[in-house]
Amino acid sequence: MAAIGPLYAAQTGLARALPQWLFHANVEVVHALELTDWADRQLEEGGLRWAEEADFDRLVAFGIEPAELRARLARGARVAILEQDGRIGAWNWFEAEGHDDYDWLRFTLSPGEIWGFNGRVAPDLRGRAAFARVRGFAARDLAREGNCRIVSNIDALNRSSLRARAKTGSVALGRFFWVRLLGVTLVVLNGRLRIGRWGPQRRLALATEIFRGETAG
Repeated sequence: MAAIGPLYAAQTGLARALPQWLFHANVEVVHALELTDWADRQLEEGGLRWAEEADFDRLVAFGIEPAELRARLARGARVAILEQDGRIGAWNWFEAEGHDDYDWLRFTLSPGEIWGFNGRVAPDLRGRAAFARVRGFAARDLAREGNCRIVSNIDALNRSSLRARAKTGSVALGRFFWVRLLGVTLVVLNGRLRIGRWGPQRRLALATEIFRGETAG
Protein backbone atom coordinates (compact mmCIF):
# COMPACT_ATOMS: atom_id res chain seq x y z
CA MET A 1 0.00 0.00 0.00
CA ALA A 2 1.54 3.28 -1.09
CA ALA A 3 1.76 6.44 0.96
CA ILE A 4 -1.53 8.31 1.24
CA GLY A 5 -2.26 11.23 -1.07
CA PRO A 6 -2.46 14.89 0.00
CA LEU A 7 -6.27 15.09 -0.10
CA TYR A 8 -6.69 12.01 2.04
CA ALA A 9 -3.98 13.25 4.41
CA ALA A 10 -5.82 16.57 4.75
CA GLN A 11 -9.12 14.78 5.36
CA THR A 12 -7.71 12.53 8.08
CA GLY A 13 -5.87 15.44 9.66
CA LEU A 14 -9.09 17.43 9.92
CA ALA A 15 -10.92 14.43 11.36
CA ARG A 16 -8.29 14.10 14.09
CA ALA A 17 -8.31 17.81 14.87
CA LEU A 18 -12.06 18.19 15.42
CA PRO A 19 -14.42 16.19 17.63
CA GLN A 20 -16.59 13.92 15.47
CA TRP A 21 -19.80 15.40 16.84
CA LEU A 22 -18.68 18.91 15.85
CA PHE A 23 -17.83 18.30 12.20
CA HIS A 24 -16.87 15.26 10.16
CA ALA A 25 -17.64 14.26 6.57
CA ASN A 26 -16.71 11.48 4.20
CA VAL A 27 -17.50 9.58 1.02
CA GLU A 28 -17.09 5.83 1.51
CA VAL A 29 -16.93 2.96 -0.96
CA VAL A 30 -18.27 -0.45 0.07
CA HIS A 31 -16.24 -3.33 -1.40
CA ALA A 32 -16.79 -7.07 -1.52
CA LEU A 33 -14.51 -10.01 -2.26
CA GLU A 34 -16.44 -13.08 -3.39
CA LEU A 35 -14.93 -16.25 -1.92
CA THR A 36 -16.48 -18.76 -4.32
CA ASP A 37 -13.20 -20.15 -5.69
CA TRP A 38 -10.82 -19.28 -2.87
CA ALA A 39 -10.97 -22.48 -0.82
CA ASP A 40 -8.82 -24.47 -3.25
CA ARG A 41 -6.26 -21.79 -4.09
CA GLN A 42 -2.59 -22.55 -3.63
CA LEU A 43 -0.78 -19.73 -1.88
CA GLU A 44 2.71 -18.88 -0.76
CA GLU A 45 2.19 -19.10 2.99
CA GLY A 46 5.63 -18.09 4.30
CA GLY A 47 5.12 -15.82 7.33
CA LEU A 48 1.31 -15.82 7.06
CA ARG A 49 -0.89 -16.95 9.93
CA TRP A 50 -3.66 -15.93 12.30
CA ALA A 51 -2.47 -14.04 15.35
CA GLU A 52 -2.66 -15.79 18.72
CA GLU A 53 -2.85 -14.65 22.33
CA ALA A 54 0.94 -14.76 22.58
CA ASP A 55 1.14 -12.06 19.88
CA PHE A 56 -0.55 -9.44 22.08
CA ASP A 57 2.53 -7.27 22.66
CA ARG A 58 3.62 -7.43 19.02
CA LEU A 59 0.14 -6.41 17.88
CA VAL A 60 0.27 -3.42 20.21
CA ALA A 61 3.70 -2.52 18.88
CA PHE A 62 2.35 -2.58 15.32
CA GLY A 63 -0.15 0.16 16.11
CA ILE A 64 -3.12 -0.48 18.40
CA GLU A 65 -3.91 0.58 21.94
CA PRO A 66 -4.10 -2.33 24.42
CA ALA A 67 -7.66 -1.43 25.42
CA GLU A 68 -8.82 -1.40 21.79
CA LEU A 69 -7.07 -4.70 21.14
CA ARG A 70 -8.77 -6.31 24.13
CA ALA A 71 -12.14 -4.94 22.98
CA ARG A 72 -11.68 -6.38 19.48
CA LEU A 73 -10.68 -9.80 20.78
CA ALA A 74 -13.55 -9.79 23.31
CA ARG A 75 -16.13 -9.33 20.55
CA GLY A 76 -14.63 -12.17 18.50
CA ALA A 77 -12.58 -10.25 15.94
CA ARG A 78 -9.41 -11.90 14.68
CA VAL A 79 -6.44 -10.76 12.65
CA ALA A 80 -4.40 -12.34 9.87
CA ILE A 81 -0.76 -11.29 9.98
CA LEU A 82 2.40 -11.39 7.90
CA GLU A 83 5.55 -11.94 9.93
CA GLN A 84 8.72 -10.35 8.61
CA ASP A 85 12.11 -10.60 10.34
CA GLY A 86 10.53 -11.50 13.68
CA ARG A 87 7.98 -8.68 13.61
CA ILE A 88 4.51 -8.06 12.21
CA GLY A 89 4.80 -6.52 8.76
CA ALA A 90 1.13 -6.42 7.76
CA TRP A 91 -2.27 -7.30 9.11
CA ASN A 92 -5.97 -7.38 8.27
CA TRP A 93 -8.76 -7.70 10.82
CA PHE A 94 -12.05 -9.61 10.42
CA GLU A 95 -15.27 -10.04 12.39
CA ALA A 96 -18.44 -11.98 11.72
CA GLU A 97 -21.08 -10.21 13.82
CA GLY A 98 -21.26 -6.91 11.97
CA HIS A 99 -19.02 -3.90 12.43
CA ASP A 100 -19.30 -0.64 14.37
CA ASP A 101 -17.67 2.34 12.66
CA TYR A 102 -17.14 5.83 14.06
CA ASP A 103 -19.33 6.43 17.10
CA TRP A 104 -22.68 6.34 15.30
CA LEU A 105 -22.68 3.76 12.49
CA ARG A 106 -23.07 -0.04 12.34
CA PHE A 107 -22.80 -2.30 9.30
CA THR A 108 -24.91 -5.47 9.53
CA LEU A 109 -24.07 -8.59 7.55
CA SER A 110 -26.01 -11.20 5.61
CA PRO A 111 -25.46 -14.92 6.32
CA GLY A 112 -22.06 -16.08 5.08
CA GLU A 113 -20.55 -12.61 5.06
CA ILE A 114 -17.61 -11.47 7.17
CA TRP A 115 -16.38 -7.92 7.69
CA GLY A 116 -12.79 -7.00 6.85
CA PHE A 117 -11.28 -3.88 8.36
CA ASN A 118 -8.10 -2.09 9.46
CA GLY A 119 -5.71 -3.33 6.80
CA ARG A 120 -2.20 -2.09 7.56
CA VAL A 121 1.26 -2.55 6.05
CA ALA A 122 4.62 -1.49 7.55
CA PRO A 123 6.15 1.41 5.57
CA ASP A 124 9.14 -0.65 4.41
CA LEU A 125 6.85 -3.33 2.94
CA ARG A 126 4.55 -1.05 0.97
CA GLY A 127 4.51 -1.70 -2.76
CA ARG A 128 5.54 -5.33 -2.22
CA ALA A 129 2.09 -6.98 -2.28
CA ALA A 130 2.15 -7.52 1.50
CA PHE A 131 -1.52 -6.63 1.93
CA ALA A 132 -2.58 -8.79 -1.01
CA ARG A 133 -0.79 -11.76 0.57
CA VAL A 134 -2.46 -11.23 3.95
CA ARG A 135 -5.89 -10.75 2.41
CA GLY A 136 -5.41 -13.78 0.15
CA PHE A 137 -4.38 -16.00 3.06
CA ALA A 138 -7.40 -14.89 5.08
CA ALA A 139 -9.76 -15.25 2.11
CA ARG A 140 -8.70 -18.84 1.55
CA ASP A 141 -9.14 -19.81 5.21
CA LEU A 142 -12.44 -17.95 5.52
CA ALA A 143 -13.74 -19.66 2.38
CA ARG A 144 -12.80 -23.04 3.82
CA GLU A 145 -14.81 -22.16 6.93
CA GLY A 146 -17.90 -21.65 4.76
CA ASN A 147 -17.93 -17.89 4.36
CA CYS A 148 -19.04 -16.58 0.97
CA ARG A 149 -17.97 -12.92 0.97
CA ILE A 150 -15.65 -10.41 2.66
CA VAL A 151 -17.17 -6.93 2.85
CA SER A 152 -15.41 -3.71 3.83
CA ASN A 153 -15.69 0.07 3.58
CA ILE A 154 -12.92 2.36 2.34
CA ASP A 155 -12.61 6.14 2.22
CA ALA A 156 -13.09 7.21 -1.40
CA LEU A 157 -9.99 9.44 -1.17
CA ASN A 158 -7.81 6.58 0.09
CA ARG A 159 -6.60 5.60 -3.38
CA SER A 160 -3.83 3.31 -2.13
CA SER A 161 -6.32 1.17 -0.18
CA LEU A 162 -8.71 1.08 -3.14
CA ARG A 163 -5.89 -0.15 -5.39
CA ALA A 164 -4.81 -2.72 -2.82
CA ARG A 165 -8.35 -4.12 -2.59
CA ALA A 166 -8.63 -4.27 -6.38
CA LYS A 167 -5.44 -6.37 -6.55
CA THR A 168 -7.10 -9.02 -4.38
CA GLY A 169 -10.15 -9.21 -6.68
CA SER A 170 -12.41 -7.07 -4.51
CA VAL A 171 -15.05 -5.06 -6.38
CA ALA A 172 -16.93 -1.89 -5.45
CA LEU A 173 -20.61 -2.43 -4.65
CA GLY A 174 -21.60 1.17 -4.03
CA ARG A 175 -20.82 4.31 -2.13
CA PHE A 176 -22.45 6.68 0.31
CA PHE A 177 -21.81 10.20 1.56
CA TRP A 178 -22.26 11.53 5.05
CA VAL A 179 -21.63 14.73 6.95
CA ARG A 180 -21.91 15.32 10.69
CA LEU A 181 -22.44 18.78 12.13
CA LEU A 182 -23.11 19.60 15.78
CA GLY A 183 -24.21 16.04 16.49
CA VAL A 184 -26.65 15.77 13.57
CA THR A 185 -25.66 13.34 10.79
CA LEU A 186 -26.87 13.46 7.18
CA VAL A 187 -26.38 10.30 5.10
CA VAL A 188 -27.00 10.07 1.35
CA LEU A 189 -27.33 6.50 0.08
CA ASN A 190 -29.01 5.29 -3.11
CA GLY A 191 -30.46 8.76 -3.65
CA ARG A 192 -32.13 8.76 -0.25
CA LEU A 193 -31.34 11.28 2.49
CA ARG A 194 -31.38 10.17 6.10
CA ILE A 195 -31.01 12.58 9.01
CA GLY A 196 -30.61 11.65 12.65
CA ARG A 197 -28.84 12.12 15.96
CA TRP A 198 -27.18 8.73 16.03
CA GLY A 199 -24.57 7.81 18.61
CA PRO A 200 -22.90 4.88 20.42
CA GLN A 201 -26.16 3.82 22.09
CA ARG A 202 -28.35 4.35 19.00
CA ARG A 203 -26.41 3.65 15.85
CA LEU A 204 -27.59 3.94 12.27
CA ALA A 205 -27.63 0.36 10.93
CA LEU A 206 -26.72 -0.16 7.27
CA ALA A 207 -27.22 -3.67 5.92
CA THR A 208 -24.67 -4.79 3.35
CA GLU A 209 -27.48 -6.05 1.13
CA ILE A 210 -28.38 -2.39 0.47
CA PHE A 211 -25.19 -2.09 -1.62
CA ARG A 212 -25.36 -5.34 -3.60
CA GLY A 213 -26.39 -4.63 -7.15
CA GLU A 214 -25.35 -0.98 -6.90
CA THR A 215 -22.25 0.35 -8.61
CA ALA A 216 -19.82 2.96 -7.41
CA GLY A 217 -19.95 5.76 -9.91
